[in-house]
This record gives sequence, structure tokens and C-alpha cells, in this order.
Amino acid sequence: MEITTSRLRRRPARPEDLNAIHAVLSHREARRWWSTPPHDDIEQSRAWLDGMISHTAAGALYYGPERSRWQTRQEG
Repeated sequence: MEITTSRLRRRPARPEDLNAIHAVLSHREARRWWSTPPHDDIEQSRAWLDGMISHTAAGALYYGPERSRWQTRQEG
């Protein structure tokens, strides 16, 4: 299931999200208030993403990142 507004598109996570997910999960400041420390390597993020994807397939609602067209136009 996707959720779309004029500025946001939420969709299920997919394998090609790995680099974007890892950028967040390995960033110390972005992880400041999470219950686990930042990921040290991309394999930790791959395992986390794989879990997210498998839970989504089982019916859970996890979403991956996607920039809106509005943000892309504003940035460049």
C-alpha cells in the first residue's frame, strides 16, 4: 500500500533502498534517539532492511524513503 500526498510518498521498502537506509542508520546524529547504536557497516543495514521487507510481506506496515517531486525541484 502506498500513501501519497502533495509532498510525500510512502511506499513499502525494497532492496534498492539499501544505500539510503544505510545513510540514516549509520549516521550518529540521526540515530541519537534510537534504542540501538548506529550501524558500523552496510551488512547490518542490509539485515535490518531484509527484516523490514519480510515483515512487510507478512502484512506489517513498514515504509521506505522516497523523495517527493517537490523536494527534488526545490533542491536542484
